[in-house]
Amino acid sequence: MILPVFAEPISDRTGLKTTFSVMVNSKPVNIETTANFDVRTISFEDDTLVIQIVSSLENNIGELQIPNEITKGEMLFSLDGAQISPKILQNDKISFVTLEFVGNGTH
Repeated sequence: MILPVFAEPISDRTGLKTTFSVMVNSKPVNIETTANFDVRTISFEDDTLVIQIVSSLENNIGELQIPNEITKGEMLFSLDGAQISPKILQNDKISFVTLEFVGNGTH
């Protein structure tokens, strides 16, 4: 018996959780992401966290949990060369960053 399958997206605001390990001062540090876009890589270069994003959706939302041992002082964010202002919440262990942006493709 073959049954037909019809699928619809659950929601364009549903995210997948991924953990990335980056080297900071010769020590591995985990950064957690939950996003409705594909976070391909995260690296730490010259005191800058570089995140490669690929999205097939127009409206994007993602959350990052960044350990405070990476963040020293004010955090600045840019997307496609333009500065953005995500929502940032902090406690004594992490910075919790919520990114929302429009546009599909590679960022």
